[in-house]
Amino acid sequence: VCLLLSPLLVYDRMSRMQALQYSSRRGRRIYGSQLAAVMISAGLLTTINLVVFGGLFAAHGTSAFFSCRMYSFLSWQVFCWPNWTHGGWCLMLVLMCYLVSFGMAGVVFFLSQSCANYITMLLKILPIFVASAVICTKMMEYAFYFNNQLYRWSGLPYVEILCAAGSFVLGMVLCGIGRRVVYKKNI
Repeated sequence: VCLLLSPLLVYDRMSRMQALQYSSRRGRRIYGSQLAAVMISAGLLTTINLVVFGGLFAAHGTSAFFSCRMYSFLSWQVFCWPNWTHGGWCLMLVLMCYLVSFGMAGVVFFLSQSCANYITMLLKILPIFVASAVICTKMMEYAFYFNNQLYRWSGLPYVEILCAAGSFVLGMVLCGIGRRVVYKKNI
């Protein structure tokens, strides 16, 4: 999401397309249209990734365990916070993927609005990409289990969903700030 969405917005800025679009009546709402396009693209990209990796996951016949509870006599070393079924746990992981994807799309959209060329865009996006990759790995590994590293660091139950929701809220707040800046600048 980080690397695939930002070049188009930077290209609009490099070619001074935003000023030209803003001079028309419909172009004044271009920020909202671009944000909607970015969110739809992030949703489609995440859906494609989940379908591909979900297909690989389903090819091993794990759907037989979707109705099984997460607590088991076999999990004596690893305990899960909720007593979900395996299917419910997988749905929560999918929800977390969408929340993080939409949040990162919002952050990328905000940052790419202020970039004048591709180099500055990459210098801003790469640290965000690396940080989100590290945090998402920690979020998804042993998600909702006591062995999750985010839980070990914070001590908060369900910290994984809180981090995913936090990234979503951060992205939406940054988009709101960007919208206010764009409208104030162009008035």
